Amino acid sequence: MFPQWKNNKGVSIIEIIVVIAILGIALVSLLTAATFSLRLSIAIKETSIAKDLAEESMEGARSFRDGTKWSVDGLGSLQNDVSYHLVKTGTPLQWSLVPGQENISNYVRKIVLGRVYRDINDNISLSGSEDLNTKKVTVTVSFKGKKVELTSYLMNYKQ
Repeated sequence: MFPQWKNNKGVSIIEIIVVIAILGIALVSLLTAATFSLRLSIAIKETSIAKDLAEESMEGARSFRDGTKWSVDGLGSLQNDVSYHLVKTGTPLQWSLVPGQENISNYVRKIVLGRVYRDINDNISLSGSEDLNTKKVTVTVSFKGKKVELTSYLMNYKQ
């Protein structure tokens, strides 16, 4: 009766298969983008937490310096190249540095003090004379094979 309609049935099935394939590819692309976005969001959150923990330790080290006597019980009396972490002690509560590192959930936090050298112009340098009234403070927070590191120089401003 209508011979031209026989060919339309095959075209309709092919069109449906093409549409399903296009929708499948689009859906896979959207899911891949959503997964990437979620992983990136988690990584940013973890790094932000690590940064906050590092900043807290640096501020704690400054507070410790401010509340102690440099060479007696302060930064000047502590060993270089040894890991420390902060604890609150005393009444009123004050920061104190004790040997070791601190585990906070999935994060490992430590503070390392280092020597500071000055050149003939009194600038901080890699060599020269050691400045006993300045310490290099490096705070490291490690997590999942990554790390956040802050470095600052704290001076004995009470001399």
